[in-house]
Amino acid sequence: MLFGCKAYHANENDEKRLIVDFVAPYIAQKEIHRFLDPKVPPPTPLEMEALTNVASLALDCVSKECVLRPSMTKVANTVQSTLEGILKGQQ
Repeated sequence: MLFGCKAYHANENDEKRLIVDFVAPYIAQKEIHRFLDPKVPPPTPLEMEALTNVASLALDCVSKECVLRPSMTKVANTVQSTLEGILKGQQ
C-alpha cells in the first residue's frame, strides 16, 4: 500500500523478489521516502514520521524469526499511538 507495488517486484535483472525483501533495508534505514507511491501526494513531515513508524512495525511483523515479531498488543498499541500522534499534530 505504501509503495504502489505488487507483493512481488521485478528487480533490475527482471528477477521477482518479495517487496518486503526489496524495501526492508530502506525501511531499516528510515529511507522509505525513496519508495513511496508517486501517485500519492508527498506526505507532510508528521505523516512521514507516522509512515516510518508503521513501515518499521510492518517490517518487525514479517521477521523470519518468530521470537522477534511483536505481539498483537504491541502492534495495536503502536498503531494507536501513531494515529494519536497524527491527530494531535493536525490540531
